[in-house]
Amino acid sequence: MNINGNSPFLRIFFIILLLKPLTSLVMVTIVFYATDISVWSYGDFEFYKENHILGPNFLYGIFVSLIGAESLANIILVILASFISIITDTICVYIFIMNFKVTKLFFVMYLLFSLHPYFSYYTFKLDTMIFGKLACAVFLFKLLSHQAKGKFLNYTMLLMSMFRASSFIFIISIFLKNPKILFQKDKMHWGIILILTFTVIAINYAYFDMMLSSKKDFGWSVEYTKAKFGEFGTIIDITIHYLIKLFVLLGGREAVYVYKFAYFENATYPNLELLIFMIFALFHLMSLGAFILFSIKSKISAAVIISLLMLILSMFTFGHMRYLIVYYPFIMMGWLYIGSVERDL
Repeated sequence: MNINGNSPFLRIFFIILLLKPLTSLVMVTIVFYATDISVWSYGDFEFYKENHILGPNFLYGIFVSLIGAESLANIILVILASFISIITDTICVYIFIMNFKVTKLFFVMYLLFSLHPYFSYYTFKLDTMIFGKLACAVFLFKLLSHQAKGKFLNYTMLLMSMFRASSFIFIISIFLKNPKILFQKDKMHWGIILILTFTVIAINYAYFDMMLSSKKDFGWSVEYTKAKFGEFGTIIDITIHYLIKLFVLLGGREAVYVYKFAYFENATYPNLELLIFMIFALFHLMSLGAFILFSIKSKISAAVIISLLMLILSMFTFGHMRYLIVYYPFIMMGWLYIGSVERDL
């Protein structure tokens, strides 16, 4: 199949348009009947419906209020979520085929990734995370595509940060990678971008304050993990604690974070749930590691590592698998990179 042609981006878009909703729907249906987990569950939605004009992720609240959405099942939200998901995958696949050969293994790897049960829910689920996912894809496109030198992409990332505050990290990453841009010909543009970015951060101050206090609120402390696993000395105890939190971030649903190990103790099939949890965590860790190797080879590792600081912060504050959605493009690219075959120069 010749995916490359005069308009490879559009070719990829239409292929994913046919494939992505179908694979996601299959997985959502299977998971729903196996676990009764609804796509439309979103505890914070009632808060956003109240239209907090200058509150956390304020454009999201304004948008759902304007369209009168009562839940994530609103058809406008579902269509928009699907479109963002398709565009995100299109950008990632486009970047990939610009760097690597399109092989049968690539199609198998992409199909397997499309069947990821947790990510499949976010094909149709328009919560704030999906805007972070798009911002991350735009960030990658800006770093890796020779066609991405315009100002439009910076404003897109800025706009996404108004829907999902943590998206600002991608703008900051580009700036910190090359702070000299403030003294180049686009200094006025970057001055405006940075002023607006820090304005968004200031507006979301209450949200970040809540994040910082969440560890105390949910009882994730070194004392808790010591009570579960025993005491081995301060350094080892702290190491065990943050390794567990890392695995919860990489593989645990929100219920795992909220109820801690009681989640598994009360599960119908605790060993199976724990196995799935570990498989997710190892898969995401492997894919992120592969993506970091790809970023080093592509000479974009500085910006990538800076952008990952927000994910690392989640491990120390409020962190479970939902927070990986923003870094979905990194995970996808890392997974595809594992089976990649380099283009001939």
